[in-house]
Amino acid sequence: MGYDNAHAARPSGKYKYGGQVSAYDHKHRHVADRGIAYTFKNAYQLLSDFFADVDSVLKLKEKEKEK
Repeated sequence: MGYDNAHAARPSGKYKYGGQVSAYDHKHRHVADRGIAYTFKNAYQLLSDFFADVDSVLKLKEKEKEK
């Protein structure tokens, strides 16, 4: 999981969105994820969103452990 603006998020589908401008700010849910758009507002909101996502991933992992 991570937030990224080093490259544009790749839309799904081969050549489906050719010539379309893609958003650079996006987040990845896992390593193989192509990214989903993220609207950057300010540093505080970025950190809040990041740690909220970290908490949700940790809770999910904890539930998987309990099974």
